[in-house]
Amino acid sequence: MKELPFVPLRGFSSSRVQTILPQFLPSGKPPPSVKVRVFLEDGDFQDIYISTPPLWQATDKTVILLHGLAGRYDSPSLVRLSKVLYEAHHRIVRVSMRGASSDAKPAKRPYHGGLTGDILTVLKQLKKKMPFSPLILIGFSMGGNLALKLLAELGIHSLLDLTIAICPPIDLASASSLISERGNRFYNRYYVKELQKQSQAWTLGRTFNTIYEYDSIVTAPQWGFRDAEDYYRQSSSLPVLSQIRRPCFLIFSEDDPFIDYNLITRASLSPQVEIWLSKKGGHMGFLGWTQDYRSIFWLNELLLKWVNL
Repeated sequence: MKELPFVPLRGFSSSRVQTILPQFLPSGKPPPSVKVRVFLEDGDFQDIYISTPPLWQATDKTVILLHGLAGRYDSPSLVRLSKVLYEAHHRIVRVSMRGASSDAKPAKRPYHGGLTGDILTVLKQLKKKMPFSPLILIGFSMGGNLALKLLAELGIHSLLDLTIAICPPIDLASASSLISERGNRFYNRYYVKELQKQSQAWTLGRTFNTIYEYDSIVTAPQWGFRDAEDYYRQSSSLPVLSQIRRPCFLIFSEDDPFIDYNLITRASLSPQVEIWLSKKGGHMGFLGWTQDYRSIFWLNELLLKWVNL
């Protein structure tokens, strides 16, 4: 495990501020993009938004970005990072998982944290069209768990040259339990509110108060899991991290309010998995000055550095 050299903005070091503030800061417009509908094996669909720099070549890198729970292609974290990577001449693919599209037509079923086949379909299509473009997958929160599970399933034959997971809930049961604790009620309310909007086609008027209830009412029955616990067990990446055979970076923060980084210290890991831990940063916050003091989104500078390796 390596120490992440992150220093929070003065006066903004609390995990609550680091976690909440980035969601409300302006993200600006994403780079120019083309919407592409990807049809999945079961006949459902998800949308991807491809941003290709003017001078991009077929041998240049493609970076695929996966949003977290209740997110979409236009989530602030995806938009900010896509602009940084686009300006650095990388092609960007922002994924809106099934059920999170802006389209008026609802998907047949909602996405969940272990739905690796959907992302694999995207990777195969990208590789088929541009076979010599290295693929880099970056997953935020739940998208990070999804990326890790997919990487483990692909083994040595992975389509991916590099995978990065940011504050991933590698044990979905643990994350679901922590976010429902009394001290995390603000975060719980936020996610429940956003999930209510995304899941109207499947809740049929039923309401829920926690993510666990959502997974019991929506995720488990829609995908054939026995219950929420069965979904968490089958979809968590923690048990399969030892099976990863391609380069992978994981980022955790000690003060993340609902991701227990201690789980990774007890995990069986592949030599290809590199863990980076910060004392501060909250959940996907990392608000601190970049090296040139041009931005407070410190994490984006680090991710650009890794993508450029």
